Amino acid sequence: MNPSFFIALRSPYVSSQQAISIWFHSLHTCLMRVYYLVKRRPKMKYVYPAVFTPEENGQFTVNFPDLENCYTCGDDLGDALYMAEDVLAMTLVSYENNSTPIPTPSKKLSLEDGEFQNFIACDTDSYRKQNIFIH
Repeated sequence: MNPSFFIALRSPYVSSQQAISIWFHSLHTCLMRVYYLVKRRPKMKYVYPAVFTPEENGQFTVNFPDLENCYTCGDDLGDALYMAEDVLAMTLVSYENNSTPIPTPSKKLSLEDGEFQNFIACDTDSYRKQNIFIH
């Protein structure tokens, strides 16, 4: 809310009608800001293939070949899946915020011995709500 509204309420030089007009203008400004923030931000769900590489100590390394600098690891398979979804959402939110073109996901990746492919899904809108993401 615009602080000028509260100042206007206390001022003996501002009529109640003027104060209400200032209040409506402040409310309209706030609502328009929210509208433009929500409208310009895409609400997207994505699915990308990830390459999981088992390590000797039981951990897993996860790489998204379609996305630049998008990789993580986990202590076990469950942790690696959780971390993969998190890093995928974080990367794609960054792409959206910077208006970086989002590459089309591959259907099949080339794998080395011991590696396997799994598709990871994420929702960038949910990620923004769960993580305070200011741009």
